[in-house]
Amino acid sequence: ADAIERGFFGAICRWDLVGSAGTVKVTFNWFESGTLAAERAADEKMMYTVTDTTVQGRKAIQAQRPNDPDSCGVSAGADRDGIFGWWVQYQPDTAHPDPCQAAAKLADLTLNLSR
Repeated sequence: ADAIERGFFGAICRWDLVGSAGTVKVTFNWFESGTLAAERAADEKMMYTVTDTTVQGRKAIQAQRPNDPDSCGVSAGADRDGIFGWWVQYQPDTAHPDPCQAAAKLADLTLNLSR
C-alpha cells in the first residue's frame, strides 16, 4: 500500500490501504476464547461459503460472501489460545489480486511473527 488509514482498534482492528488496486479494507480480529467451530457457525449463519484450509499446519477456515469475489476471510487457531482472522475486501469492478490469497498470507505472517 502507498498509504494506510487507521480505523478502529480493539478486538477487531480495521485499516484502509490505498495502492495500485485502489482502496482495500483490511480487518484483523482475535478472540482469546474463540473457536473455529464458533467462527464457522457464525459464517454459515450469514450464508457465507466456508472451506477448510490450513495455515502453517493449523486447522483454519476460509469464508466468502455469496457472489462476492472481491472479499475473503481466513480464520485460524492462535499461537496460544483462541482464534484470529483476517478479512480482505477489494473494491468491486477493479483489477486486484485474489482476496483469499491475501487473507491467507496475512494469517501466515501472523503465526510466523507470534513465535
